[in-house]
Amino acid sequence: MGTARRILLACDRREARDSLGALLRGALGEGFAVAVTSTSELPFAIAREPPDLVLLDVAIPPPAPTALARVMEDARSEGPVVLFSELDIASLSRLATDSQASGALSASIPPDILKEEIESLLAAPRSAAPSSVPNDVVALARRLTRREFVAASPFQFLVGRMLSTPTRSEHTVGLLDDDDGSFVPPSVRSRNTPTGPAPQAWAIRKVAAGLPSIIRVGRAADNDVFIDHRNVSKLHAFFRVQDDALTLADAGSRNGTWVNGELLVPKGPPSRPLASGDVVRLAELELSFVSASGCWDLLRVHSK
Repeated sequence: MGTARRILLACDRREARDSLGALLRGALGEGFAVAVTSTSELPFAIAREPPDLVLLDVAIPPPAPTALARVMEDARSEGPVVLFSELDIASLSRLATDSQASGALSASIPPDILKEEIESLLAAPRSAAPSSVPNDVVALARRLTRREFVAASPFQFLVGRMLSTPTRSEHTVGLLDDDDGSFVPPSVRSRNTPTGPAPQAWAIRKVAAGLPSIIRVGRAADNDVFIDHRNVSKLHAFFRVQDDALTLADAGSRNGTWVNGELLVPKGPPSRPLASGDVVRLAELELSFVSASGCWDLLRVHSK
């Protein structure tokens, strides 16, 4: 049997130490060792036995930024440092971003999801950046060959146009799985060259601090997928990464979320796992869900 992964919880709330420690032990089970300490003793606890993951309990109301920065400095270790609290995840994620924590976890999520998120944090490379792909995906697709773009973009994309009344392409699926170069037949190009605003694309990848398997979509700039459209809600929807697939759920948006014409229930269950060529609609913004190769194809077709 392998060595247990060490989780170190730093908690100054005496009334919460036992309950949070028990919560973590119950959620993680075998293969994990959970220790609890105070923030004042945190540097010594790390020095005695370096943890694989440090969880910093954040009280309600949260500490002042200077106090949190001081604790974060003491918490630096070989593993990730994550904020942990009953705060709502949006507020906690902002705190994590401001304090340069590795992420944020809500103590109120179900135990099985808590375990899954902690395992994801432990599996992530310590020095990995969220993404090396610049925000201007269209410019990148025009600059790189198809193979170069796919190699630089290990995630899925949303591709569409900022139209008030979007129109669906008559031909997308046939472009998605052609991996043998950059040539697009003229017959396909002519069917797919629309007039109007230029195409835009958004990479579906984790950028903001927060739950590693949750990719937030919305009009607020602190979302992972930032879509600056007036009818998209500040937090409109979210993708969830599960078993190497993505599902989509509505986060309680004002103007609705659809997958292939089916309206998702606000704050309801997620869609089925998405597949390349699916159509995602956020308010009136209609987008194609595609792989990196599909994204390159659609952007190069639209750019002709």
